[in-house]
Amino acid sequence: MTVEIVKLTHNQQKAVDWIKGHVLVRAGPGSGKTKLIAYKIAKIIESTEDYSILGLTFTDKAAMEMKNRVSSITPDLDERIDIATFHSFCASLLHQHGHLLGIRPDFAILAETEQADVVQEAITASGIQYQDDTTRKQFLYIIHRLLQEGISVEDAQSRLESEGISDAKIKCAVYGHYRKLMIKNNTIDYDGVLAEALKLLTSTPVGALIQRIYRYVCVDEFQDTNTIQYQILCHIVDHVNGNLFVVADDNQAIYGWNGANLEILKQISKKFNMKIFNLPENFRCPPSVVDIANNLIATNSNCDYTEVTSKYTDDVIRVKSFETEKEQARWVANDIAQRPANEHAGCAILARRRATLDAIVDNLNDRGIPSQIITRKDEFISNPMIWLHGMLQLANARQSRTYLSKVCRSFY
Repeated sequence: MTVEIVKLTHNQQKAVDWIKGHVLVRAGPGSGKTKLIAYKIAKIIESTEDYSILGLTFTDKAAMEMKNRVSSITPDLDERIDIATFHSFCASLLHQHGHLLGIRPDFAILAETEQADVVQEAITASGIQYQDDTTRKQFLYIIHRLLQEGISVEDAQSRLESEGISDAKIKCAVYGHYRKLMIKNNTIDYDGVLAEALKLLTSTPVGALIQRIYRYVCVDEFQDTNTIQYQILCHIVDHVNGNLFVVADDNQAIYGWNGANLEILKQISKKFNMKIFNLPENFRCPPSVVDIANNLIATNSNCDYTEVTSKYTDDVIRVKSFETEKEQARWVANDIAQRPANEHAGCAILARRRATLDAIVDNLNDRGIPSQIITRKDEFISNPMIWLHGMLQLANARQSRTYLSKVCRSFY
């Protein structure tokens, strides 16, 4: 098979052609990262015969886009390519090998609202008397931080004590009971999927097996990686015979709330002695936006700055300032109203505060323009659906007090 590679820049071509060894590509938004990874995977397939390729990213949408790009280039070789998010890859590991940790393949992943009951059980099992909502939230925060940092139950107390956390022994006990209860109930929370997968990779032969299967691992948006994702990556890549291809933008690290840390990018570059390529071209943003970004990024002392150049020909950015939010809302609504009616559905409004969006929606409604505010919905709203969902979950985990409580609450 010969992969026809077209319309790559000189820097992109160099990164694609580098096959053996570990590579870090520093690339900003609009620099063609997804296209680069797609052609990189295709090039690996063209140059090798025996090994599978693992592509990791951070959202389902990004994973699907990567799959579609690769399939368009190598339509007959999909069986050699596995593309997934970190969480779906780790969930797959647990489905296949979780029995080594006592996890059944039909485990359920708990939503955030369902974790409070497990924390309550863990607090009770630890012999703690004070049990209010504030206490549960504090314990849940500690638990998720320990999970995101890949801290085992055995190491949790020393870690908390080193940070000066009060009642470290008690919090460690709750953390241990929480993880045991999850496995007992055949449930795992979102962060726990990664934590249990890391335990699987470090305490069983699964890590060595994965390294033999995937000699080539490609990771997109690595700057969003937190500690436990970094640790998982270190255990699925063979340092000597493996090939790790990482694409990252150290100026775009916005997932600090999820444990992402630019130090991790420095650590992986040093740990794997990575060859570094830069992609300084931007094909998405007009020059005015790129110039502003360059001026801003130049003041960031946390990263090595490479000036970006715009390859975008049109400049359609308008900058307006207003005295009040009411004036801003009226202007946005008027601007949309002046467009043809068939273009209204293609208009999206982003704002920092919900109140700003509410004001704009009110103005759009006054002009007869239908609009809606998109909100995240993790749970069912109607009681019949809550009951049905809870009964199905309870059928899968009959010992779960969490699901039993959920079913009972649906009658309130």
